[in-house]
Amino acid sequence: MKNERLGTMELISDTLNAQKEIEDCINTNGHANEHNYGYYQWIEEPPRKNVFIKFEKKRGILAQYSDNTKSWYFISTPIAKKEESIILMLESLDFLFKKKKAKKVMLELNSNLRKMLISAIKNSSLSIGQNNYVYHWPVFDMKNWNGYELKGKKWKKIRNIRNSFYKLNRVSVEDSRNVPSENLRKIVNDWLKQRSGIDRPMYRRYFNMVSQNFNGVDFARTLIVNEEPCSITAGWKIPNSNNYYSGVGIYNYKHKHIGEISNLDDLLFLKKKGFEEVDFGGSGKTLLQFKMKFNPSYIYKTYSFPVVRKN
Repeated sequence: MKNERLGTMELISDTLNAQKEIEDCINTNGHANEHNYGYYQWIEEPPRKNVFIKFEKKRGILAQYSDNTKSWYFISTPIAKKEESIILMLESLDFLFKKKKAKKVMLELNSNLRKMLISAIKNSSLSIGQNNYVYHWPVFDMKNWNGYELKGKKWKKIRNIRNSFYKLNRVSVEDSRNVPSENLRKIVNDWLKQRSGIDRPMYRRYFNMVSQNFNGVDFARTLIVNEEPCSITAGWKIPNSNNYYSGVGIYNYKHKHIGEISNLDDLLFLKKKGFEEVDFGGSGKTLLQFKMKFNPSYIYKTYSFPVVRKN
């Protein structure tokens, strides 16, 4: 697919050479967790190809296209003022179905935006399909989060886990960029062997993240336990905010409670960095139960669903 100019809209398929254009859009109008150019590059996994839908005034949509299925995928919400999100989605959907003959467009939106989109296309030729997944996103208000103290009954279990883990093991923390890439790939492989469900098919992105040396990541941390690298936690500052997206949390399961220790360490580190909120990423209910151990301040949901033509 070649770049196509569409009046006020442009499809950019060469997203590598368009890095500055995309980053300008993100720096000006980005606001969501996934509004990150580096992340956009390392989640490009066959058969999907990145195609940036660019609008004037430094707005756009991080999108992907699969020629195999004639399907499009919108990564998060549009890069634009929040009140413009529906307009940009409607213009993009109209073009992709009418001009590009899309069979479906996959979106992931919060409940409010999903309702607004349903209302906006009610009398059109398009319809919303059933939800494929519902993701739960725990968020920590770092000003009021007191996990660094681990005092009181609600922290008893984590407190005991932490004390026991550090008593039984030699633990240090290294910037993941300074850890040999073969060790990081081994962590991903060990993690993959233990995973199932909705997160398993996305493993390639973590190998891409390592090979691209954590492009787009502000902090990447690896726990070294008894001289062996055992975890990768990584993320970045959400554009135009003082909030942080902890987008990566994987470990090799070699030590009991390595997950609790690596995530607690990450939260303590981010607390010291002065972020207002930390978003721990979307997950299904099973993984959410694990994340609840760290006592998030609130949880929001997003819904993954297709937009298709009416029969």
